[in-house]
Parts: sequence; structure tokens; C-alpha cells
Amino acid sequence: MQFKPLPEKRAVPAFVKKVPAQTVVLELMKTGAAERSTLRQEIEAERKRADSLATAFALQVYRKRGSDDPFVHMLSDLMAEYKVETVTYEGEPLTPELETAADIVEWLPAGDNDAECVVEAIEPEIRFQGRILHRAKLSCRKAPEPEPEITVEPEQAVAS
Repeated sequence: MQFKPLPEKRAVPAFVKKVPAQTVVLELMKTGAAERSTLRQEIEAERKRADSLATAFALQVYRKRGSDDPFVHMLSDLMAEYKVETVTYEGEPLTPELETAADIVEWLPAGDNDAECVVEAIEPEIRFQGRILHRAKLSCRKAPEPEPEITVEPEQAVAS
């Protein structure tokens, strides 16, 4: 079997610039990273808009929660369907974690309480897909202040 000789290569024209493949790949990687970054920013902006809409929607439904209007019930069912949660913390004891996670708008006197607790949610905490969209604004009752202990010191014997 005989092979024909390889054809001769043509000369590269003067207007063609040789660019190493590494440079081309690096440029493609840079433009790809820039596009991904831009897309992430756009997605984050849209997520913020959706979170804002969900928060406004949930707060309006919460304000109308005592209404007998069937439209309000339908809206609360819609929130449940899309798993938008409202958490009021009413009646729960006030823990340090809750104190940092919520905004305490007003402190009420202790009254008959033994410990600090949440009395009312002025605005509930709004959660969606495990994320907190809106911090709760709470009205809390203080705990009674402990009475100072009175200690009686034994009289010291007078040395004569």
C-alpha cells in the first residue's frame, strides 16, 4: 500500500492574526462569567420583587383576618396553597432568639404573668420557602421584677 504525499500547507495571509487557543478560551470564560453574574443579579432583583409582593399580600390578608368576607377566606387559602406562612407568636414566651428575630414595638406591664411573653402581633412574621420575608412586630408583656432579698445580719457580739 502506497500513500500519497501530504499536500503542502498554504501560507497564512498577512491580515490573519494568530491567537493561542488558551487566550480564546479565557475570553470565553470571562464573558460567560459576566453573563452569569448579570443573570444572577436579574434573578435576585425579581426574587426581591416577588418577596415584596408576597409580604404586602400577606400583611393585607392578616389585617382582614377577622372578616367574614369569603374573598378574604379565599385569599388566605391561596396563601396556604403557595405556602406563605404568617407566624404571630401570640402567647409564646419571649426567648432571646425571638427577641433578636422580631421587633418589639411595645412593652406592657407585668400584670399576672410569671415570665415575659408575647401578647399580640402588631404585624406577623412572614415566611416563604424557609426564608423570613418580614420580621414580626410584637407587643410583649414584661415579667414581674424580682423583689430584692432582705438579709438579716446577725448582730456582732461586742467585745469588752
